[in-house]
Amino acid sequence: MPAAPNKPLPLPVWFWVGLVSTLFFLWLMWTRVTIFGSLVYYAFTPLWWSFIFTLDGVVYRYNNGQSLLSSKPKTLLISALVSLVGWYVFEYYNYFALGNWYYPQTESIPSLSHETVVVIFLLAYTTVWPAIFQWYMLLNTCPSLVSRYSQGPKVSLNGNFLLYAGYVLLFLMVFWPYPLFWVLWIGILMIFSGLLIKLNVWTPFTEMAKGNWTPALLVALATMLNGFVWECWNYGSAHPQMPITNPNYWVYDIPYVNVIHIFSEMPLLGYMGYMPFGVLALVMWIWAGNVFGFDTIIVDTDQH
Repeated sequence: MPAAPNKPLPLPVWFWVGLVSTLFFLWLMWTRVTIFGSLVYYAFTPLWWSFIFTLDGVVYRYNNGQSLLSSKPKTLLISALVSLVGWYVFEYYNYFALGNWYYPQTESIPSLSHETVVVIFLLAYTTVWPAIFQWYMLLNTCPSLVSRYSQGPKVSLNGNFLLYAGYVLLFLMVFWPYPLFWVLWIGILMIFSGLLIKLNVWTPFTEMAKGNWTPALLVALATMLNGFVWECWNYGSAHPQMPITNPNYWVYDIPYVNVIHIFSEMPLLGYMGYMPFGVLALVMWIWAGNVFGFDTIIVDTDQH
């Protein structure tokens, strides 16, 4: 007989603090008012950390009082550090893909020095992994989602093939960046996944070999959901054109699919890229944990 679902708990205080702070910084970033002085230029990172705390409060409510902030604050902090380095890797490889995305406003705010903009960007990088993990934990509080994909086809991947094919694809992307623009996401995923499979370390692909697609699909879905929020908030920070105040604002130049934009700079088909990126974020996290020796369990049902 299945266990009865946990009774939702009252929302914790950090949910309400995060919600109020999220609404404030979202209002500030979208309206671009200067009544708070230069704070508007720095709104992106506190906006996203406020949203991360808000999501954490919802997870706490529906996960029997267990969340990253309440139960694993060290994991939350480490995920921010991994996020900073991990997203920097993507920014680095984006150069070789000839800029699938770029930041047109970084040089358009005279009051911000180059050094200040660099710090603003590095702090923003800390929000990517924590936000994804909060959505991932939230989706895992829904029993129907967890069980829906647990009895799928068994698919085993060869670690050697993934590893070396990923190396080859990244090498070729430098010479054919437009037809191989998708390698920026898939190639890096293949390399990290192949390496961990070779080392017999748990990944979502370990579960897929058993027919359990839940970890891979839920982290992919979590990242796509967060992607919609990323893109909507980014779009609202610069449309309609008003005084430029968001140095983090980005636009896309994705070959072949850069059409059909609905309340976002991201083309409609481009959202598909969030799904493998979510799996990659989890795989990179597991790799970092095995290298540096920290606990990588985000969802307790994942057997790392």
